[in-house]
Amino acid sequence: MSDAFWNRARDLVKNDIRITYEKDTEYGSSWKSRGGIGAFMMLARKWDRIEVAMEEDGVFRYDIFERTLLDAREEGILDDIGDLRRYLMLVETELRMRMEAKAALIPAMTEEGAKFVGIEGFSFDRSIPFSNMTPEKIDMGVRLGQIVMSGFGQPRWAKNEEGEPETTTEHLNDR
Repeated sequence: MSDAFWNRARDLVKNDIRITYEKDTEYGSSWKSRGGIGAFMMLARKWDRIEVAMEEDGVFRYDIFERTLLDAREEGILDDIGDLRRYLMLVETELRMRMEAKAALIPAMTEEGAKFVGIEGFSFDRSIPFSNMTPEKIDMGVRLGQIVMSGFGQPRWAKNEEGEPETTTEHLNDR
């Protein structure tokens, strides 16, 4: 593909990040407020709009290039594709952060520590339930995993001045 193509793709990505950031400032994380099923359905609805746009006279014509050029709607197929791409970026980013947190938490967490940060039902025999994970808890899990994985050893659990859970490795300096 040409340099012009990749330049256009780069511009789309930059614009996606700008638009997504602006919408997040305006609406917050409403796209995931109903959990993973709600996020999936959001993607499905956007795909449904694109699929409906492929229909002509009751017949589905899946030539997206042709149908896009013929689409006369003000918010047409290109808008739907852009929205879907941005939603997919949100979902993928969220999933990658959760996977990083899970990878960090598995070696780092004890049952006591898991309860301390609010992950009920943690067990090394089961996968970690992430439906109640907040970005703060995910961030804490990643940081905790980095401490453990970097060879500092098992952290201790404590609460900071605001009463929020945090970890400490100060006890490891006494070795």
